[in-house]
Amino acid sequence: MLFKYMSPLFQPANRIVTLAPAYLTHFDVHGNTATVYFQNHFFNVSPGTDGNPLWIAVGHQVFQGTARKVDGRWLFAQSEVTLTTQVPTP
Repeated sequence: MLFKYMSPLFQPANRIVTLAPAYLTHFDVHGNTATVYFQNHFFNVSPGTDGNPLWIAVGHQVFQGTARKVDGRWLFAQSEVTLTTQVPTP
């Protein structure tokens, strides 16, 4: 119910775009295990009155976890995800 009624990311009227900055994405591989870190910034994009798109920040996600290689495929082994409506500004 949270996602259906609360999260702007799952509202059908919204046009959500996500950006994952490369400088905030890290994979540290040690043999068959790895630590993983990345951030996503979510924006609702709509047409502006001047014809240019209007980007409205609606969420921010931080993913921290570990992955391991199993039978030649990388799988997430553990994760901690934080999702907020506060989007950091540079």
